Amino acid sequence: MKKVVITGGPCSGKTTLINILSEKGYYVIGEIARKVLIERKNNELNKNEFSIRQTIMAERQIAKEKELETRKGKLVIFDRSLIDILAYCRYFDINPPKVIDNINLSKNYDFVFILDLLPFEKDEVRIENEEDVLTIHNLIYGIYKNLGYNIIQVPVMDIEKRINFIEDFLKKWG
Repeated sequence: MKKVVITGGPCSGKTTLINILSEKGYYVIGEIARKVLIERKNNELNKNEFSIRQTIMAERQIAKEKELETRKGKLVIFDRSLIDILAYCRYFDINPPKVIDNINLSKNYDFVFILDLLPFEKDEVRIENEEDVLTIHNLIYGIYKNLGYNIIQVPVMDIEKRINFIEDFLKKWG
């Protein structure tokens, strides 16, 4: 199975892009984090809650990736990955979930697309401000880079051009 990650900070257009790729027939795994944030939106925001959320996200991501191991030879596109959880743990100044301790994150994904940030927009789930968004984006980029991933940066352009950019790369890749 070939695993491709599409990521970036909040407000980078990931969800819209992932939804279009899904509509075009690509096998995509939506962002697990958003579902967890919605489920736990009434909980008090503190370090313990952030830690609980990241652990739930990691457990669900690991379970989803294990489910997909039977898709050998097929392309799977992820909206974020376990590595993003590490970035958010750094951002919230909490320890990473123990469930990812024994996973070799430097060899887990074949390609990583990091979307450049779009203009900031607040929504019902997002708690970050514009400065936070940039910090998170830089943490995500830095952790993927430090783990040795070749990052394909997707510049700001209209959505169709972003889709074409990614599809052109995927076609060249195989």
